[in-house]
Amino acid sequence: MIYVLVRHQVQDYPHWKKVFDEAEEWRRDHGEKRFEIFQREHENTDLTLLFGWDEIGIARDFFASTELRRRMEEAGVVGEPEVTFLQLVDRGEA
Repeated sequence: MIYVLVRHQVQDYPHWKKVFDEAEEWRRDHGEKRFEIFQREHENTDLTLLFGWDEIGIARDFFASTELRRRMEEAGVVGEPEVTFLQLVDRGEA
């Protein structure tokens, strides 16, 4: 599985989350397999998201799409998001 780590600021978390949730089917249709949302402690507008994808090419195309940019703007994303593509090489559990 390929992971995509995204970090960005939003103007208003409840509004952002509504737009994010409304896009679930669209994201799944374009290859997303899973997601997790993290907020910085005491700052609910500073988000870090971790997405799972099967193929890096499909993930790269999705995150470069103008449609994603349009939806992020609609959701109130502030500034340019930081997007990092990651490949899992090891996992452990305690």
